[in-house]
Amino acid sequence: MLLKSSEHSLESLCADNLDLLLMTQKWGVPVLKNVTKLYLQEVSGYVHNEEGFQMLHKLEWSKFFPNLKEVWVTQTCSMENYDREFYLGRDLQQSPVQYTCDTVTKFVVAQNSYTQLAPLINFASLRNLFPNASSLFVDHGIQNFRLFSNLLAGWPNLTTYICKFEKLDSIFNFDDYFVGVSKEEAKYLLRNIEELETLEIVPKHSCLLHLSQLTKLEIHLKHNRSSCNEAAPRRITMFVSRLTGHCVFSRMPNLTVEIHRTICTADLGCHLTLNHLKPFAVLVDRDDDRF
Repeated sequence: MLLKSSEHSLESLCADNLDLLLMTQKWGVPVLKNVTKLYLQEVSGYVHNEEGFQMLHKLEWSKFFPNLKEVWVTQTCSMENYDREFYLGRDLQQSPVQYTCDTVTKFVVAQNSYTQLAPLINFASLRNLFPNASSLFVDHGIQNFRLFSNLLAGWPNLTTYICKFEKLDSIFNFDDYFVGVSKEEAKYLLRNIEELETLEIVPKHSCLLHLSQLTKLEIHLKHNRSSCNEAAPRRITMFVSRLTGHCVFSRMPNLTVEIHRTICTADLGCHLTLNHLKPFAVLVDRDDDRF
C-alpha cells in the first residue's frame, strides 16, 4: 500500500533484503518510474554466494524501475533462518529468465560492505547485471585491498573509479595490484631497475592497465594518526611507488589520477605526503571532517 500511494513521487528506495526487490514479481508492486536511486541496506549474507546477485537477474528491471540510475550496496549483515518462501516462490527461483538493468550508470559499495568477504564477490555478475554502469565508488572503511583486484577483473568498462579508505593500518604498498605482478616481483623491480620509464611489463593478473576506458581515478587515503611517530619504520613507498607511476599512470594518457589525503605534522615527515607521485598524479591536501 505504501509503495502504491507513492509510486508517482518516490525518487529513492531503500531495501533491507534483496528478496524485497524480487517480491515485485510475486506481489504486483507498482511501477516505480521516478525512482533513480536504489539502496540495498543490511543485505543478508547469502548475497556473497553464487545465488545472491544472480537472483537479481530475475527481476524485470525495465518494468519496475525504468529510470533507475544509481545502485548502492551498504552495510552487509547476516540474516539466517528466515522464510524465503514468504518472498519468493519456487517458480521464480527456478526460472531460467535473465534480465539486465541497462539504465544504471553508477554503482556504489559503501560503509564496511564486503570488508571480510571481498574475495567471494562475483563482480562479473554485477557487471553483467548493470552493463552500462561506468562509474564505481567504493566508500568508507574498505580495508581489504583484494576488493580492488576483484573490481579490476569484473568491471573493464569503467570510466570513473573513486575509492575511499577510512583507515590505513593494513595499507603499505600495493604496486602489485596496480601493475599486475606478484608482490615479490614488484619489490624486485623497484629495487633493481633504475630506468622504469622504459621498462616493459606483461601483467600476470588483472590490473589498472586493463581498464582501457578509465579517465578518472580518485583515491582517498585517511591518516590513522599513528603510523608517523618516530618509532615507526619509515615507509617511503606508502600506498604505491614510482613503479606504478612510471609503468601504469604515465602509460594511460587519458587517465587523470587524484590522490586525496590527510597529512600530519610528524617531525620526520608524514608518510602520506607521497611526493614521489607528483609527476603522475594530482595530490590534494584534505583536512575537512567529511573526508
